Amino acid sequence: SDLLGHASAAVRREAARMLPSIRNRAATADLLHLLEDADTLVQVQAMRLLQEKHDPAALAGILKKVAAASPALQEVICMALGSWKDPRAVPALVDLLDSPAWFWQKVHGIPDSVREKAAWALGHFLPHPQAVKALKQASKSRSRAISLAARSALSKGA
Repeated sequence: SDLLGHASAAVRREAARMLPSIRNRAATADLLHLLEDADTLVQVQAMRLLQEKHDPAALAGILKKVAAASPALQEVICMALGSWKDPRAVPALVDLLDSPAWFWQKVHGIPDSVREKAAWALGHFLPHPQAVKALKQASKSRSRAISLAARSALSKGA
């Protein structure tokens, strides 16, 4: 646990890598804490490890962090939520997909890369009504990437 607070991000990443072998709530709590690390690579690695650990107790903590997370972390969170298929994740994924895109880096929104991952993840929840509605709306997006991702997700759930 002392290594998780080390000044070096490389040391924190290595300490995080060892946590999944520890099968207890403290390890999950430590990984959740690392989602707030100053280093994006530490955050992403912690989320990937939480995904592997698939501890249902982690979901609430992850859902609290997703909106304020960096785009890189949001992408990994979407992938984890889609693979876990826990319906409690649907509202957060819908929020990401429905968020406005970035506009010339001036209007802070959600990058298309995150919105594409959210569409992919929502495809794993079909025929959940909220997922269907959000994907149908996104399939009409002006963004070709979002429209394609939403249509692809809908076709897999059909």
